Amino acid sequence: MIPHICALLPTTTPALRHYYVIDLGQVHAAWRRRPVESVSSEFVAGYEAAVVSIRPCACECLTRPLDPMDFRYLLAACAALCDQSGLGRFLFTLDSLSDEFPDLAGYV
Repeated sequence: MIPHICALLPTTTPALRHYYVIDLGQVHAAWRRRPVESVSSEFVAGYEAAVVSIRPCACECLTRPLDPMDFRYLLAACAALCDQSGLGRFLFTLDSLSDEFPDLAGYV
């Protein structure tokens, strides 16, 4: 399903495109964290090629005016899609880190 969504991403309305990128970034971060070993190599190759193909489109979304929360999630998604999974996970979960870093909640 991901390759099909990726193929249609450039045709999505620019005002809504970042929402798809955020979802795809979360999927990719989860895939990188726990890849499914039982899928065929053809599936993996198609999936990886689809992710690589949307990187420019995803990063282009960063130039749009967004509210701070959407921008952070988009930045997290772009990081994940560009194989910076650790940074992507960190940015996606920043809200839940306030127990470990109490001053972070006010900063976010």
